[in-house]
Amino acid sequence: MNSNIESDTPYCINTISVDSNGVFIGGIPLRHSFSLLSLQLILVVIISRFLYFVLRPLRQPRIISEILGGIIVGPSVLGRSAAFRKAAFPVRGKTVLDTMATFGVMYVFFVIGVKTDPSLIRRAGKKAAIIALVGVLLPYPAMMLTVYLLKHYLSVSLGDAFHVSVITSFQSITAFPVTIPILSEFHFLNSEIGLLATSSSIVCGICWWITICIYVILHASIHSPLRSLGAFLSLLALVVFILCVFRPLTKWIIRKTPEGKPVAEVYIFIILAGVLVIGFFSEMVGANSFNGALVMGLVIPDGPPLGSTLVEKLDSVLSELFLPLFYAMSGLKTDVFAIRDMKQLMALLMIVIVGLLMKIVGTLLPSLYFKMPFRDAISLGLIMCVKGQVEVLTYNYWWDAKHLNNQSFAVLVLSAVATTAIVTPLFTFLYNPSDRYMANQRRTMFHLKPGSEVSILTCIHHQHNVPTIINLLEATYATKESPLAVYAIRHVQLVGRAAPLFIPHKFARNTSSASASTSGGGSVKGGSQVDPIINAFHIYEQRNEESVSVHSFTAVAPYTTVHDEICQLALNKGVILIIIPFHKQTLDGYIEINHGALIMNRNIIHNAPCSVGLLVDRTIGGSLCTLVGNFSYHLACLFFGGDDDREALAYVSRMSQHPHVRITAIRFLSYGSAIDRSRERKLDNDLFEEFKAKNIGNQRVVQREVMVRDMEQIVTVIRSLDIDSFDLFVVGKHHENNLLLSKLVSSWTEFPELGVVGDLLASPDFGSTTSILVIQQQINVRLHVPGLPNSLTMAGREDTIRNSTIRHQSSPSRRSPRRIQEGDASVRFPSSQA
Repeated sequence: MNSNIESDTPYCINTISVDSNGVFIGGIPLRHSFSLLSLQLILVVIISRFLYFVLRPLRQPRIISEILGGIIVGPSVLGRSAAFRKAAFPVRGKTVLDTMATFGVMYVFFVIGVKTDPSLIRRAGKKAAIIALVGVLLPYPAMMLTVYLLKHYLSVSLGDAFHVSVITSFQSITAFPVTIPILSEFHFLNSEIGLLATSSSIVCGICWWITICIYVILHASIHSPLRSLGAFLSLLALVVFILCVFRPLTKWIIRKTPEGKPVAEVYIFIILAGVLVIGFFSEMVGANSFNGALVMGLVIPDGPPLGSTLVEKLDSVLSELFLPLFYAMSGLKTDVFAIRDMKQLMALLMIVIVGLLMKIVGTLLPSLYFKMPFRDAISLGLIMCVKGQVEVLTYNYWWDAKHLNNQSFAVLVLSAVATTAIVTPLFTFLYNPSDRYMANQRRTMFHLKPGSEVSILTCIHHQHNVPTIINLLEATYATKESPLAVYAIRHVQLVGRAAPLFIPHKFARNTSSASASTSGGGSVKGGSQVDPIINAFHIYEQRNEESVSVHSFTAVAPYTTVHDEICQLALNKGVILIIIPFHKQTLDGYIEINHGALIMNRNIIHNAPCSVGLLVDRTIGGSLCTLVGNFSYHLACLFFGGDDDREALAYVSRMSQHPHVRITAIRFLSYGSAIDRSRERKLDNDLFEEFKAKNIGNQRVVQREVMVRDMEQIVTVIRSLDIDSFDLFVVGKHHENNLLLSKLVSSWTEFPELGVVGDLLASPDFGSTTSILVIQQQINVRLHVPGLPNSLTMAGREDTIRNSTIRHQSSPSRRSPRRIQEGDASVRFPSSQA
């Protein structure tokens, strides 16, 4: 790090025109700034996208491919060719490229600030603050000690002490504008470690801003104490303006925007112009434009209406166009062939490595103090080490200010890339957030004790699903002796914020209408404070106030991570069944396919700590009115055998006690099954016989057993029913004991999450308009085995059916292999076969 560096950048640059006359009249487009900038952008975007496609399977974040794309067009790779450098990245175009890149990255940081919720620090409490502070304070003295030893014992010159101190302090910081995008990209942002890492990195960001202020003031004091005072007052005035003028302005804009209406374009213009003003004054006081823009973004309330509008208008353009220009600007300064001083290279690498190790240790120790599992603590330490655009941008600033020479700049940029490229895949390998959804006991209808409370969770995207779900809940038959607890989650797609939001609703009891309040404050996109979906569930609760309790929530989260909120709530509340709508449904005569809901459903099915019901809603119309007083329900249960079918029949058995529910239960037997003496077969027999015995004399319940040879006969039997007279088909997802169906899993199913029979019933070729509930029994359960030896002793379900303790491995096509976790002697058995 040398403060006396001669730059090869010329100080006199010939001005070039913007537009070209075209090649057909003798013009040379690349001699004009617009054509040249377009070519540069095209090259960087194509290269970075190609690298992202190649590196994605290696669990590399997008930022790695973008930085490498910039390096490739620089003097390290393609820029080694004088012809390429002269044609694509000539010196005359450097000013335009740098200006556009800096302008764009200022708005990139503004958008990152808008999407970030500073209140995460308050929610995380002292845990995040202590982890962040120890993670900052421990690496800094270790790196300074390393610098001292290198200087005095190895005679390595690293520059003046002041700038070395600033650079080493920066190495100990975790920048949340880097951490949040990486966590979001790999869908860890809503996990326990993701939220803690986000909160801790925001605290680190505050530490860095304090460091910047101290640096600006001390750097000004080198010239005179008066300038130091001026720098302090300028920074103070900048912060006061943002907090006391700009933030009240944004709140006023939100108040002026009618609920459900878009923010007026004039307000958007005012805010974007304000970013320019703040960026200008930040540069004037030496704090860098991106720091001012980031703080400005943080004070804007995230989410709708203002935050989401800004993100929707800016995010794609900035991330897809301006960020590549910034990395191209950085890549032009990164020259690996400038690394010639091996002594200084080893010294810099030693400082970086010491800083990373101390960062991991500084995060690990307080995490263990707060009783965090060792593997999670290591994972948190790794993700707190990631480097990205903040580091590269700061290195650029130091290079421009002559605090770094070409070698030091190249080493620091490459070390940032290498660090993130190593720790990110390690983090994704070590941390598995689904482990926290493991239940310690069976949570199924099959194992529910008589007279117990039934807890059901449902997630809804559209109001069209509400009548069918509420009718299904009514059919579940809640009584005073066995009440029903409903957890209704209204899902809203996340827009305009990075961290998800989970809002519980509190109802005013004993009222004729839903008077709901949100403890999260404010309204959410897609609904007012009294959402019609939430209101419908409250009305259902009022009509069954002695036997039903409804707890309503709004989850503002992306489809890729909303299962975290759903599964965590199900685990905490002891839910035994999650009901989710199928991603494909018919609305107003049109088929609507929600690909986001498909991702959510598959995540829930794989991670749920209880049983899951996938509801194919085929009712016509979207009215939210449900006349419980005139309730009448007719359903058919198709029983083939296996865990999921037994769970479905157990649920239907509870419904059979409802005085207004009619049931047709059909058991399908294959020829030769009579000689089957397996344990699974015995469980099927016992449960069906129990169901028949329970409904002796019940005129509303019809039971049938039919023998079938093939799938064609199964279809014939189902079609022989008056299928359009039913309100619902109930069927299990998998049928392990039925050889006819188990062979058809891969060849018959269009939607594997429905299983063979569910997929058949949902097929347009089947011609039915009846809704379908496909049930999967709980697959994730944690069992604590005292004195677990090297070989695990396992016991299956008891013959009494109700006292199951474990679920065994089924066919290999059904689930991932079981996992034995060290430490707590717990076992995961994803499926069942005796």
